[in-house]
Amino acid sequence: MLLGAYVKQYFGERQAVKLANIRRGGDNNSKGTSFETYYAAAKVCEIAANQADLDDFLLSSQELAFVDDLCLRQVSVAHKENFQAKNSDGAAAAWDADMEERFCMQMRIDTEYHKAHTNRQVLLVSCPDMAAANDGKIPGALKANCFSEFFPYNPSATKLLYASPKLQEHLKAVCNTDNLSTLDVAFRCVISAWICEDDTRSVGDVIGRAKADSRPSVFRESIQGRPGIPDWLHRFCIAFPGLEARVEFGTFKVGYNGFEVNLGASPDEPDPGVLDGFGDIWDVLAFLMSQVQKEL
Repeated sequence: MLLGAYVKQYFGERQAVKLANIRRGGDNNSKGTSFETYYAAAKVCEIAANQADLDDFLLSSQELAFVDDLCLRQVSVAHKENFQAKNSDGAAAAWDADMEERFCMQMRIDTEYHKAHTNRQVLLVSCPDMAAANDGKIPGALKANCFSEFFPYNPSATKLLYASPKLQEHLKAVCNTDNLSTLDVAFRCVISAWICEDDTRSVGDVIGRAKADSRPSVFRESIQGRPGIPDWLHRFCIAFPGLEARVEFGTFKVGYNGFEVNLGASPDEPDPGVLDGFGDIWDVLAFLMSQVQKEL
């Protein structure tokens, strides 16, 4: 059952329309404001500083949801967190009846539809006083799952780093240094790695791409770099529109219209001139599959 149909069945037509409108607004907002972008990058740094298996954590934005700005999953324990980001100290960031209704529906969706064993719903605001006021408004019956949290905002990533001792501590652990110039570069690399893709990705993929893009690397040795798509694969995608390549959990995947080939972590570059012999996109996919078979 699709989520829209689930919402219509259990919450009614009005809520199904509301969910679609929330999604439409999210699509128009894309990755959204720098507030939620910076928070997502900071969350990547937090997890990288404190966890061992970075591919156990999946981060996405603007999912179809009533709490939809960011979603964090820990796969091994079926845990799910949703964040509604409000860069405001006014009514838009306040816990109210509408917000409570959305959070309650999202809790049920996470439990029944997504089969999450545990879930958290977070109203993320850029004003500490508003976060405290919101916490006081959340009913006692919801406090185990619903929260309002503060994250500072500044349009400058560097000034945000100055304003957040917690972010500094996480970056120190990620980089094995307290040099602020290095930490600034690292945070910018993580931001860039996050915003350049719309797909759900693991924290390992995001920070691994950030490490691969920082030359020389500013990240600690134990973080595995996740290199970008190689030139020859880019050229395949350009030559055959609709062919898409991505890196997922450190492996290269190529897909077309729902069909996908997993090329592994280090696919060999084809011989020169191979591209010229392909007549259509299925020739490309057949060739890639033959390369995979050679490795088995």
